[in-house]
Amino acid sequence: MVNRRQFTPEFKAQVVLELLSGATSGAEACRLYHINTQVLSRPSPLPMEGRIPPVMRTIKEEEVDLSEYQDYWDACRQISRFLEEVYMQKRIHSSLGYMTPVEFESQWLAQKAIAKAVS
Repeated sequence: MVNRRQFTPEFKAQVVLELLSGATSGAEACRLYHINTQVLSRPSPLPMEGRIPPVMRTIKEEEVDLSEYQDYWDACRQISRFLEEVYMQKRIHSSLGYMTPVEFESQWLAQKAIAKAVS
């Protein structure tokens, strides 16, 4: 079983802000923070340079473009809230069978538990 790292909302917001501001590219952020490129985007034969991963586009269009931030830390808080409360729990994703990431993970864990119990 692979042990997955858990990223804090603050860390996620920091990375998002760096990417949206253009301070780092997706590939640079992945190298800098030792993040698999698949965390930011679906697998693609095209290099990440010059592309905005789907999650970044969503955050920009649904949070950043519609909000005003007092300062960097306010932006971190609001983007963290968006990621945790909206993107993960309320926003459905076609790539997940029109479920939220939280619903998808719950279903996956249930299926995994059933498979383990049967074997």
